[in-house]
Amino acid sequence: MFTSTYRIQMREDGPGFLDVADLGDYLSWLGISHVYLSPSFRARKGSTHGYDVVDYVISEALGGMEGYQKMTKSLQERGIGVIQDVVPNHMAVSTENWRLMDVLKNGRGSQWSSTFDWWGDKMTLPILEDELDKVKHLISIDQERRELVYRDWRLPLCDDVNTVDETLEKCYSLTWWIKGPSYRRFFYVNCLIGVNVEKDEVFQDQVRNLPRVEGVRIDHIDGLLDPFNYVEKMKRIFPLVLVEKILTFGEELKIPAHGTTGYDFLNYVNHLLIDEENEGEVEKVYEEFTGRHDDLETMIRESKRKVIREYMRNEFSHVAGLASRSLGRDVSEEIYSFTECLPVYRVYGEIPCDPTGVIHELKERDHGSTANSNRYSPEPSQRE
Repeated sequence: MFTSTYRIQMREDGPGFLDVADLGDYLSWLGISHVYLSPSFRARKGSTHGYDVVDYVISEALGGMEGYQKMTKSLQERGIGVIQDVVPNHMAVSTENWRLMDVLKNGRGSQWSSTFDWWGDKMTLPILEDELDKVKHLISIDQERRELVYRDWRLPLCDDVNTVDETLEKCYSLTWWIKGPSYRRFFYVNCLIGVNVEKDEVFQDQVRNLPRVEGVRIDHIDGLLDPFNYVEKMKRIFPLVLVEKILTFGEELKIPAHGTTGYDFLNYVNHLLIDEENEGEVEKVYEEFTGRHDDLETMIRESKRKVIREYMRNEFSHVAGLASRSLGRDVSEEIYSFTECLPVYRVYGEIPCDPTGVIHELKERDHGSTANSNRYSPEPSQRE
């Protein structure tokens, strides 16, 4: 029976799987029904959290599959199950990510090209410390290892290139980290690249080596193109499927998971710590400190605008470009306005607001336009 969890953050320097196994008696004494493990797939070397996955195999640094199995056996003997944190939305942008390195080397011809959510004929990596022309002298070619070298980065060369200029023209582009990439990111984190887990071959690649434990916690479910279908697939494999989901007050969970990891519950708990009678005093201190006299709705709108137009400019410019090409005119501002007016973190096909009418126009145009413009919010019915 699922009654309580104890989260354990795995790290290369400990704890590992065998350390968790040794905690079994203590966890049983606490009355824990399930250990909630941080991501256990191979992560970038030195990772402190495990969400920067580089390969879909159980991490050797944490104890490998053998250690994992010993851990689950030890816990099960004490009546304790495992909830495994999984990361379907993204992988690390790292030379340790061999799938990504193959895409840099072979471009759209790589068998792993469709694994990642990127656009254009060649990928743009935002790893430079300044504009290209200011740091190009720091970039070189290691002919013996067939690699482009920049600081600590060693990137593969595609065929028939021998110079820096040829590599940046034919293989991939490098740009200043502030300018952003040609791929979907986890929020605006350059070092995490979006993954197309809605493709069945990518899904199978992710779950093939995932231990069949009692349940999973799905990280960043709303980053997925089709969270509904993904959850349904995971429910066929695991008895318990929980999602990391941001819900606003009064919003119901539409994704068919067994529950959330509790952000919505914490919203209500936090209100117990707030004395509304002191609202005036808090506002006075804020206004004196900032020199601003904003109402909450204005602040929310301005914050959305800043995130959309500055921090996530690359992603929204791409989506706006798809919509503009579909309609034959520039509708960038309309797309931005639609996003800024959304009252919730993620919509699922419904249109809660459409200040310019462009979203309805896209939906009415044809299914292809809808699929493109709703890259991050497909209809719930669009499932396999």
